Amino acid sequence: MQVNYYLNLANQYYQAQQYQLALIYYQQYAQEVGQGDREFYYCLGDIYQKLGDYELAIQTYYQGISFYPDWDWFYSEIVWVLHICGATEESRLFANQAYQLFPQSGKLRWESGLLLPIIYESVAEIEFCRHRFAKYLDNLINTTIFNTQGQDINQDINSIYLALETYTNFFLQYQGKIDLELQSKYGDFLHWVMTKKFPQWSSLSYLQQKHQLEPKSKPKTKIKVGYISHFFKWHTVFRVFQGFISQANHDVFEIYAYYTDSIVDQATEKVKAASDYFQQIPQDVSTLCQQIVKDQLDILVFLDLSMSPISNQVAALRLAPIQCLLWGHPVTSGLPSIDYYLSSDLLEPANGQDHYREKLIRLPNIGIYFPEPELVELVKTRQDYGLPEEKIIYLSCQSLFKYLPQYDYIFPAIAQVVTNAKLVFIAAASCTTPPVTEKFCHRLHRAFAEYGLNSADYCVFLPGQTYTDFQQINLLADVFLDSFGWSGGMTSLDAINCSLPIVTCPGELMRGRQSAGFLTRIGVEETIAQSPQEYIEIAIHLGLDPNYRQWIAQKMHQQKSRLYNDRTCVAALEAFYQQVSRW
Repeated sequence: MQVNYYLNLANQYYQAQQYQLALIYYQQYAQEVGQGDREFYYCLGDIYQKLGDYELAIQTYYQGISFYPDWDWFYSEIVWVLHICGATEESRLFANQAYQLFPQSGKLRWESGLLLPIIYESVAEIEFCRHRFAKYLDNLINTTIFNTQGQDINQDINSIYLALETYTNFFLQYQGKIDLELQSKYGDFLHWVMTKKFPQWSSLSYLQQKHQLEPKSKPKTKIKVGYISHFFKWHTVFRVFQGFISQANHDVFEIYAYYTDSIVDQATEKVKAASDYFQQIPQDVSTLCQQIVKDQLDILVFLDLSMSPISNQVAALRLAPIQCLLWGHPVTSGLPSIDYYLSSDLLEPANGQDHYREKLIRLPNIGIYFPEPELVELVKTRQDYGLPEEKIIYLSCQSLFKYLPQYDYIFPAIAQVVTNAKLVFIAAASCTTPPVTEKFCHRLHRAFAEYGLNSADYCVFLPGQTYTDFQQINLLADVFLDSFGWSGGMTSLDAINCSLPIVTCPGELMRGRQSAGFLTRIGVEETIAQSPQEYIEIAIHLGLDPNYRQWIAQKMHQQKSRLYNDRTCVAALEAFYQQVSRW
């Protein structure tokens, strides 16, 4: 009885995401029974992952294999842990070996060919991995859709569907390339798998028929718009797009929100309060789709894709007559089931449509209603974060996978002239494990060495910060160095709120132009470079000239309000909804 008590408590705390408490009771349970069932080892290994102890996670999965060698999920989890620790090649090799043991495992099949590194050592590695990804995707398509190896097609679909419950192609977009062709090929394959799995939601025709035949209890008076996301919680996606829900015109529109995660916080409650109907359906594709179809939406809007598997799965189906995508992850979906891409006029290049499979809609200005943030007061000192008072602090705080190796030289080129520079990076625990950080440090060491400098003298990595501390660091820094190819989004909005001068160089694609668009909107274009060399020169000027730096900061402070509470974006979006919502 006591043993079951430990296990029940452990499971309850695990489901509530209280991992430290769950770990205590799982360990007590293990001491009592000696051997658990296979779900015990799976959950325990997952807890170690969540707590950042990857070595113990792998040990736990190997222990599970020793008792349950026929369960392929243990092998797949080892692959994943190796991958997020930066050992992508090792993880792929392990996946290949495991796939030989479990040839029906869709997850291992996926992992053996489609895993991409989190960050890259070199441009050559990017090209090699991209080519391999494309080649394996072609092979997966040929052996599945065209069934060139004569498999049981239904078993194959179910197998791949299990992989799609775990994986997206998130890291493909961080190679700095135009992804339209690969995304479309991937999107067609995803659409094929999902519509074979759920043929009842495969096309527009069933919706038209349903709309025409089903009796209506009352005349339709409002346009039904549904917003779906895994991030209706304190997250960048919520912060950027909450305005479209909170500012909706409820005289014209009926707002439905579909939340696919289990976490509930103040952000969740805000979305719930601002919606006419709110559904929280975590990790259940079938139930989620049934609810959306039941609600008979006119328009379904995905806030983000490629960031959570369930969003990708649902987006590959046809659940509303009009389906749109916002730029929570700014890249084309590649899906034939998404009709419109809702972007921003200031963030898109002139040829932006060339980068999307969807029809591009350019909303005015920065394309969002962003509520005016609270004024941040400086209450801490540099000493609180181990930063020297006498240095020029350059804050470069993007996720490490945004940094492309061909631009590493930017940092030593600045430090070579601004000799008292301190370059501050932040390793976010949620996406950057120590081995990945070490790989990036190695790249910086190599880049600085080419300039005759020691990176350790100039670079510092801070651990992941609370949002309050992150704001304080923005106030304490002197200059914000934007990343190339994939610029800051929410981080840049935070920097502007703190009047921290931003150096940026707009790229070819929208995802590399966000900071430049924000600065253009507030009329502070002096720090927008047109080349890497000009970027270096602007960064040096800001570092060496405190008066110029203060002038830029003051200009940002005076004009940043142009970013906030912009209802023209909401009006334009709702006008678009009215235009396209008729059958």
